[in-house]
Amino acid sequence: MSRMTYALTPALLLCLIILSSTRGICQGLPEKNNQRTWTYTYIKSKDGRKADLREFLEKNWFVMDSIAVKQGLFNDYALLENMAKEETREWDFIVAVEYYTRGTYSDIEEAWQKIRSSHTTVLIDGRNFAALGQIVRSEEIVKHQYAPKK
Repeated sequence: MSRMTYALTPALLLCLIILSSTRGICQGLPEKNNQRTWTYTYIKSKDGRKADLREFLEKNWFVMDSIAVKQGLFNDYALLENMAKEETREWDFIVAVEYYTRGTYSDIEEAWQKIRSSHTTVLIDGRNFAALGQIVRSEEIVKHQYAPKK
């Protein structure tokens, strides 16, 4: 029986380096599983500034959320708008974030804080979030998918 010798070609060596460095990068990400958990954050505008609040969320929260999705911290995010008459609305928007794990934010907090600290808040008409709205409640949701995605 002959003995085979494997030479580390430059291409093979490069592949090994990439695999080992990718493994280190991915260690900071949450372990993904099939248990997708959504958080619903219900937000009410102040002083009838619903449009301004929406713009604030888009230019701040969703800018950071898009970075988090690209980094694999969570899967998806969405804005749900309450279309009921203003006088009957308890909330104006739901900011929905789909996490890969049941631990939601606690599983990505350290990486999220890095995103948050590098973001410069965009004020809307000179106003920050506290002047435009307030969080009225938050819930964790598990979405059961029955219809196939197209």
